[in-house]
Amino acid sequence: MGDFGGFGSSSSGRGGRDGDSEYIRLSDRISSNITKINSNVNELKRFVNQLGSRSDNARLRDSVSSLQKNTAVLVRETNTNLQQLALLDGGSQAEKQQRRLQQEKLKSNFKTAISSFHAVEQVAAKKEKESVARMRAASMTGSMDGDEDERLLAGGNRDQFVVHQQEEVDVQAIQEREAALRQLESDIVDVNEIFRDLGTMVQEQGTVIDTIESNVEHAAVHVEEGNEQLRQALTSQKKSRRKKCICLILLVIALGLIAVVIAVSVKH
Repeated sequence: MGDFGGFGSSSSGRGGRDGDSEYIRLSDRISSNITKINSNVNELKRFVNQLGSRSDNARLRDSVSSLQKNTAVLVRETNTNLQQLALLDGGSQAEKQQRRLQQEKLKSNFKTAISSFHAVEQVAAKKEKESVARMRAASMTGSMDGDEDERLLAGGNRDQFVVHQQEEVDVQAIQEREAALRQLESDIVDVNEIFRDLGTMVQEQGTVIDTIESNVEHAAVHVEEGNEQLRQALTSQKKSRRKKCICLILLVIALGLIAVVIAVSVKH
């Protein structure tokens, strides 16, 4: 499940237009896949509800199998795309935060879609198991070998021969459906594992987002504190300049008075 689909770690260093276009391409594909998964799940529910009813037939089961396999492929592809998307974290801190928030939303939507798909898969598997069990119970046990077939034909027992051939076909059909059931159960296990991994990823992503938001809030507080200190420094600086100007004026006045006194003294 940790496979990144051949998407190298160097991709995290992509920047500029190439990295942005790749990010947009992947996020759009993920959104599109999630929509397709949800659509397939709704159609699967409609098909699965008909299993075991009068509408149940080979064509219906083929439709269920085909749609289930296609959806499982979409789930795996989307999971890989999400892993690739996580490598494109952006450049600036603001861009990284925006992308992480978007990825968290995509993962949450994907997790919901997987949950619905997993549920309908389990119902389909349960009904298929019951159907195969009924087929086995209805089929005749014990099979005839080739010599027995020849004996039936030689003895003119064509009706029994046809019945025998039908039994063999039934057994083959049961084996094929059992193989399809095993594949379905394997897909259920894979999807369930992706669901668990995704739950962990969403939880970790949420922790990262909370940390980022906390850091942003702390940074905003520090900036405000810095601005306040700067304002105080500017106010203090203005007061200091005003005091210096007053002192300078007083000094000039004092020097002027002294000069006047000296001048008057010299004249006398």
